[in-house]
Amino acid sequence: MFFPSSTVKGLFRLLLLVREDYAAKYNPTMIRNSTLEIWIKLDAPCGSIAICSLYRQWTGNEEEEDLNKIDDAIRTIAAEYDRLLILGDVNLDAARMGDNSYYRRKLLNLHMECIRECGLELANELDPQPTFYSYGTFEDNSGTASQKSSTLDHVYYRGLPPPTSPCSPPPSPTTGRRSAGLICTTNAPD
Repeated sequence: MFFPSSTVKGLFRLLLLVREDYAAKYNPTMIRNSTLEIWIKLDAPCGSIAICSLYRQWTGNEEEEDLNKIDDAIRTIAAEYDRLLILGDVNLDAARMGDNSYYRRKLLNLHMECIRECGLELANELDPQPTFYSYGTFEDNSGTASQKSSTLDHVYYRGLPPPTSPCSPPPSPTTGRRSAGLICTTNAPD
C-alpha cells in the first residue's frame, strides 16, 4: 500500500494498493508522488512497469495548473519507462471528446494531446463506458427524465495488453440507480 502523507491543510491523499502476491514477486518501489499522483515501479521479468494512481479535482482556480502538473509527470515517466498503466479520476469526460458544447473541452483536448504524445492509449476510447451515474433523474428540454452519466475515470496504457475497460455496475433492479466504480484488470506481468 502506498499512502503519501499530506501536511497541507485542505489537500487530499491518494492511495495505491498492490496485491500482496504482486508486492512479494515484483518488488514495488515508489518512483514519484505528489498530491496529484502516485507512481510506483513493478520489476517484472519482462521489464519494469510504471503504474500511476491519480486524482485531479474539478473545482478551484488551479484546474488547468493541476492538469499541467499531471501531464508533465506523465511525460517525464513516459520518457523513462516503456510500459505504463495510469488509472484515475481526471474529472474530464472522455465520452465528450469531439463535443464542441462540452465546457471542459479545452482541458480535455490538452490532456489527450499529452496522452497521444506519450504513445498512451485510453482504454475503450472508441466506446467509453460511463463511470459515474447521477443518483437522481433530470429532465431535458423535451421533458424526458433520465440519469446523467459521465466518463471521468480513465485508464491509459502503453506496452501492455489492453486492460479491461473502466466500467460501472449495472443498474439496481429495485432502484434503477447505478453506483460509480472504476474496475481495471490486467494479466499478471510475466
